[in-house]
Amino acid sequence: EIVIPGTVKRIGESAFEDCAFLKSVTISEGVEEIADSAFDECGVTSVTIPGSVKRIGKNAFQSCGFLTSLTLKPGVGRIENYAFYECSGLSIVTIPGSLGTIGENAFDSCTGLKNVVIGEGVTFIGEWAFSNCVNLSGITIPDSVAGMGSDILWNSPAQVTCSPGSYA
Repeated sequence: EIVIPGTVKRIGESAFEDCAFLKSVTISEGVEEIADSAFDECGVTSVTIPGSVKRIGKNAFQSCGFLTSLTLKPGVGRIENYAFYECSGLSIVTIPGSLGTIGENAFDSCTGLKNVVIGEGVTFIGEWAFSNCVNLSGITIPDSVAGMGSDILWNSPAQVTCSPGSYA
């Protein structure tokens, strides 16, 4: 188990990469950035990202196959490309509206993912963001989404729910 106090502003690149036995991570309010590959291929099962985090870096939690619980608190600013790629244990993701951009392939190949709710305020969804989520049955896209990359749901059987007048 590891607790990252709010006095730490940035979790550095590859800080806990390949820590297969790291199961529990507590990220305290005050942390502002989770850098690229910070928890890549870890054994983490649950993580709460506080609203003080403005950027979740590329590949930050990539291939964390045991990650079953992800909480993104209001205030989180951006999910970069491949941030949660191949997190096959995730089943439900709720993305707060404070998150302006969902990066390319952000949740690609999250094969356990069943439902995604994107909050009002998100403006862009990167290409392939939810591709290869073969068990995804539903995704809600708000009318604040002004742009999307190509193939955001490629090889994903999701039923898409959009607000009237949305870009989607």
